[in-house]
Amino acid sequence: MQKRAGKRLGWAIVLVVIAGLVAGFFWLRQQQLATTDQPEVLRTGQVAQGDLLISVSSSGTVAMRRTTRVVARTAGRIAQVLVSPQERVTEGQILARSDQGDLQRAVQQAEIAVEQARLALEVAQKPADPDEIRLAQVSVGSAAEALELARIGTETAEVDAAALVVQAQRQREQAYIRYRDAADGDAKERARKAFEDAEAQERIAQLNADVTRKSANAQYQAALINYAQATERLTTLTDGVDEDTVEQRTLDLEQAELRLEQARRAVEETEIRAPHAGLVATVDTAQDATPFAGDLLFTILDDSEVYVDTTVDEIDIGSIVVGQQASIVADAYPEITLTGVVESIAPSAISIGGLVTYGVRIELTTLEGARLLDGMAVTAQIVTDTYEDLVLVPVWAVRRDQTTGETYSLRMDGAAVTRVPVQIGRSNESYAEVLDGLAANDTVALVATERDLFSFAGQAEPPWARD
Repeated sequence: MQKRAGKRLGWAIVLVVIAGLVAGFFWLRQQQLATTDQPEVLRTGQVAQGDLLISVSSSGTVAMRRTTRVVARTAGRIAQVLVSPQERVTEGQILARSDQGDLQRAVQQAEIAVEQARLALEVAQKPADPDEIRLAQVSVGSAAEALELARIGTETAEVDAAALVVQAQRQREQAYIRYRDAADGDAKERARKAFEDAEAQERIAQLNADVTRKSANAQYQAALINYAQATERLTTLTDGVDEDTVEQRTLDLEQAELRLEQARRAVEETEIRAPHAGLVATVDTAQDATPFAGDLLFTILDDSEVYVDTTVDEIDIGSIVVGQQASIVADAYPEITLTGVVESIAPSAISIGGLVTYGVRIELTTLEGARLLDGMAVTAQIVTDTYEDLVLVPVWAVRRDQTTGETYSLRMDGAAVTRVPVQIGRSNESYAEVLDGLAANDTVALVATERDLFSFAGQAEPPWARD
């Protein structure tokens, strides 16, 4: 019994001590509330007189004015590549040259033909002397011999070209047989690769054969022209001056000059030029490469104008019009705000998973030193409305009483914090229009609020939280 009485007495003492501590805490807290009228101020801001910008936010990517793929116009070997990636080029600058061997010879032959036609015209315009007639006869003989040699050359070229192709075909057929008959495993794989190489060699042989035929035919055509011109000149000399002949020689000269112009243009076409000024984004060829017509050689970015391609939700697109101002922040340069203007709005919608958006292109008007690259991610704020000369309060300073529904702000009156009811109008992400309750140059505050035992016990609010 005495032990039980001792335990009860001990518990009673503990309860008395706890009760004393709680009572002391309540008394001390009451004294603090009685002497502390102001809360801890976390942040202050200024009510200002200014313009309220209403904007639509969207995300997008950086796009250059245009991107041009430069492709090969004809098949042929690339003799020179004259630019590198990231190099800046001007409009018309030569990017690369194809092999000009046969074409240069064609130009030389055309130049000779022009000179011959000019001489023929001169001969037709004046009587010939015996020496000129003898010289023309010699020229006809030489031209006939050259023509015969050229004819033989075409036949030889045809035989050689056919032989090249036949040899390549046989090698390909033999490679296929070895591949077909090879046992599975490494031998099969080696035979397959050998067969693929033989196929490639056959294609190359066909190309070489075509080049051989074309070269021989070009030489034959040039010899034929020379022979015809030599014959005509001799006829003219022996026939004497004839007005019809003079007119014909004049036309011959014009045609020869036209062929020369075409030959020179063909050489120019082997010079692959930049279609416009810009930046070389990619180089997709190399010296001694043999692209086919249509193969990609270069990609040129025209960065003279920089755009942002973005999408706007169908809910907001009605407020977007061409010419509206926009502010842009690139993910790569979060500290820089760029400016732009809405350049175009897509007429058709983009629907993905039930979300309907419209494409909007913004032309950047300032870059502020930012090095924007094609495809960079950005965020755009398109200004749809501007309301001028309003009283504006930071949105963080506008509070709503959950009990009464009243909208209010905490105003700094000197060192004191006063709760004032406010009437709010339009707003954006940063500021709200004040219709009543605050004036320009007022200071508003954000305070640290505390809920303690007195709050739950129904104690009165501190003075700064009351109206």
